[in-house]
Amino acid sequence: MPNAQANKKLGLVSSPDTKHYVFKDMYSYVSIAWPMKVQEDEIAENEGHAENNDDKDYAKPVAHEMKVGDTIRYRAGLIILKALNKDAKVRDIPLAKNDVSVGAQLEIQSNGKVFSTEPIFMIKGGSRFDFSKKVDSADLKVRFSNILPEKGMMEITTYVKPEGEKPYIVMKAIEFPSINFFWSGTIIMVIGFLLSIFRRNKELKTV
Repeated sequence: MPNAQANKKLGLVSSPDTKHYVFKDMYSYVSIAWPMKVQEDEIAENEGHAENNDDKDYAKPVAHEMKVGDTIRYRAGLIILKALNKDAKVRDIPLAKNDVSVGAQLEIQSNGKVFSTEPIFMIKGGSRFDFSKKVDSADLKVRFSNILPEKGMMEITTYVKPEGEKPYIVMKAIEFPSINFFWSGTIIMVIGFLLSIFRRNKELKTV
């Protein structure tokens, strides 16, 4: 399978792939990949909502007040708050006795498919943090941005990719018909050349 990688200096670096068949060979490669992002640092599985995130890739965020069982609509489908996970874990972040970590278990219905995700809201050491989750197949990123105890509601913030901004790639394939006949002819020619050498050596020995 062909693949491509974004390089900061060289741009798109494509690694082609070749498939061999009886009567032909297929050569394929990625010619265009959009958006092309250079991955400079490894991103952790759970990210905090920081200033250097990818919010700019989405339309203006919208905050929704929800309780368990509520459904909200967005451009590409529906978001349902199924339950709250009051023992949510974030990798490499241990919790102290008075810390709070709650996950919003969301069901996302988009284009006939169903996805599950769980953004997390955390209070640690008196400070608030939230860990967003992306569902690329639904053009969506969600944050569990706040808990509103006086209303008994949760604040879920949605980020939706603008229409027409879906990532895409362009692949090209080149067919080499009857390429095996070419190689067969080359092999036969080499064999004939070797046989002629052996025959010539044999004739010289008999003289």
